[in-house]
Amino acid sequence: MHGASLAPREASVLRRSEIERVGLGALEMDRFNSFFRRLSSKRVRLEKPSPGVEWAEGFLKDDRRDGEWIERIGDTNERTTWRDGKKHGPSKRIHDDGTIVIEREFFDDKPHGKFQSFHSNGKPFCTCEYEHGALVGRYTHHDEEGHLTVDFVSREGKRHGTYRELFAGGVVKLEGEYVDDKREGAFTKRNENGVVIEVTTYAADRLEGRCDHFYDDGAKKLATIHRAGVPLPFEVWTKKGVALGPIAAANAEDAARFLDLDNALESGIEDRITKALHAISRAGASDAVRLCDARDYLGFTLYSLTDDFDVDDPRFALARTVTLDHALLRGAHLEAMRNNRRLVKVHLHEVEIAGSLVDFFAPSAAMRLAKLSLTECYGVDLVSGLVALASSDVAERLIELTIDIDDHPDRERAIDALSSSSRFTQLEKRTFSRPD
Repeated sequence: MHGASLAPREASVLRRSEIERVGLGALEMDRFNSFFRRLSSKRVRLEKPSPGVEWAEGFLKDDRRDGEWIERIGDTNERTTWRDGKKHGPSKRIHDDGTIVIEREFFDDKPHGKFQSFHSNGKPFCTCEYEHGALVGRYTHHDEEGHLTVDFVSREGKRHGTYRELFAGGVVKLEGEYVDDKREGAFTKRNENGVVIEVTTYAADRLEGRCDHFYDDGAKKLATIHRAGVPLPFEVWTKKGVALGPIAAANAEDAARFLDLDNALESGIEDRITKALHAISRAGASDAVRLCDARDYLGFTLYSLTDDFDVDDPRFALARTVTLDHALLRGAHLEAMRNNRRLVKVHLHEVEIAGSLVDFFAPSAAMRLAKLSLTECYGVDLVSGLVALASSDVAERLIELTIDIDDHPDRERAIDALSSSSRFTQLEKRTFSRPD
């Protein structure tokens, strides 16, 4: 070898200076390094060395993996280069039929360099690049037919820049911008026909600002504005373009349920919905009103206020259900409930009524009550209010009525009035508790 003799050194490799001294190139240097590593290593086979790995075979040097190792993973063999107990160099996983599953590289036990995985038909699945364990540059997914399905750019392991998801036909399904792995600005979602069905706005990965949802034909469906991630009441439209809002809801999904009777059908209450729609349709209501009234009839509640509540709370103006337990019901509460045109159900238990219940059940009351329950309640105008209820327009809309009040001089008069009233035309359930 160019007039020089080489003496192997135990458990060591040739230094670069020695290689240069004898005049060998880089390829020869790698071969000699590998040769001398093996002189001081022992080949072993490990059974089930880690979860998912059936066996592993390779060299150990000082009880650490070194050189090429083969691991049996499912119906694949993965060949990886190790150095001093760490993955360092190329790694390739190959299926038993010879197709490549994954190709990648490691540096000091971290992914480094190009990464590529493949479908069973050999076409690329995921293509990306790592730099010392962090995802960098362009990241793509393709389906088995070769169509691009996900495309974005990473910077220092975080999504940064335009993010896209695509349908197989090339139509962009979802598109928006990331800044340091957080959604920023408008994100647009489309259906397979390219019609925009959702536009949401983000600030630091939180919904902020305008949010619009559309039907598959592009017609308006839901709209709201988010403040600090919390939506204001939703504007809602039927497929025919009839506005039904505003609707208070925790998110767009809850608001959408207001428009979707199919969800209720799947919940096992088809008979109740059918009955409600049939009763309302007999009154000649339009589709939009029928849908809205069916929801009211069934008590689909978006907000249920309990205990003492603030009548200035904007949610209260859209409450469907009011439940009070051991509380004081003041005149302002009664007025707010009376003016709430969406109120469907009121349940009061051990509540002191300090306001004018007579006015609450006056014939001109705008309430759309379907269910009323008063149990163990008391107050100055309680009985007079129930007598007023028996002759009010509210009575004609009630479906369930439960009265169980404490002893009162005129208690029997109230119950007699409720029992004999002909205004309860829709009443299905009536419960009056009388003393034994």
